[in-house]
Amino acid sequence: MILLSFSQLAFMSIYAHGPIGQVICTAAKEKKVELIILGNRGLGTIRRTVFGSVCDYVTQCMPVPVLMVPTED
Repeated sequence: MILLSFSQLAFMSIYAHGPIGQVICTAAKEKKVELIILGNRGLGTIRRTVFGSVCDYVTQCMPVPVLMVPTED
């Protein structure tokens, strides 16, 4: 397990509303980010297919790396 100190990473919080995948992609493009880190709610395959996945959307729309952090079991 690799632990990163947030004091060494540049990050920002952005408040916006709208379809979350589109909001993340728009903000990331405007800020010219180098990496996107997203949490995973742990939905199963069927629920993810029905409701959609923000991680899948962002991964397909953005040319930068997307790090998906899984839920704890």
